[in-house]
Amino acid sequence: MTMLIDVAGAGVRVGERTILSGIDLTVGPGEIVALVGPNGAGKSTLLRAISGEVRLAEGKIAIKGRPLTDYSPRELARHRAVLSQHTNVSFDFSVEEIVVMGADSARPQSWVRDVARTAMKQCDILHLFDRPVTRLSGGEQQRVHFARAMLQLLSADDRCKPGLFFLDEPTASLDLNHQLRMVEMVRNITKEGTGILLVIHDLNLMAMLASRVAMMKAGRIIALGPPDEVIRDDVMSDVFAVSNSVRVTPEAPMPFVLPQSMRVRR
Repeated sequence: MTMLIDVAGAGVRVGERTILSGIDLTVGPGEIVALVGPNGAGKSTLLRAISGEVRLAEGKIAIKGRPLTDYSPRELARHRAVLSQHTNVSFDFSVEEIVVMGADSARPQSWVRDVARTAMKQCDILHLFDRPVTRLSGGEQQRVHFARAMLQLLSADDRCKPGLFFLDEPTASLDLNHQLRMVEMVRNITKEGTGILLVIHDLNLMAMLASRVAMMKAGRIIALGPPDEVIRDDVMSDVFAVSNSVRVTPEAPMPFVLPQSMRVRR
């Protein structure tokens, strides 16, 4: 099986500073891989490197078996969609106008309109379709941009599928109800074979969502595997300096994090 993403020995440097080093990671069709770790661990930089926004200093990244550097920006946009942590809109575009910006120009306008409305309904923003996006709350704006990225994936040519979806803190500004909606939408997207790579700080939502989790610290992946193998007290103590924090749900062997105390760093 060809991996949708294959990262080997990847490193990123800014001047004399090493941001990432020795990164090996794969994402297969229909898989959800989460990047977690403390602030400054390199999660967003890794996501941006794999999405083609940051240049490597060493190592290789392949998308669907081809070197990332072989893709033009336009071609890459047909294979992957990106939801950034912060997306600033300076003009008073309506919600619907922002969402349809994600569509491939080759799609008929009637198709774009219908699929955009479906995406807006799923993201619970259809009732806001004519509102200026600049006048929405942060959580509402996040859902608008999620719908735009969904439309980008859906409108890609069938020859470019399965696609890839890169998400940087997609639930950070959402209330509990919309966090759970987002979890379900991401799960549903993978049913068509789409691979998901996301950065997320909420470890409990991550455990509900991810097939595998890559725990990062100081620019490296220090643990990689299913959530119940990575989210352990010893790892949490080492990475986050918290102790006695991991529990397991009674219904299923899924870890959840409830920190009891901070460990004093020495």
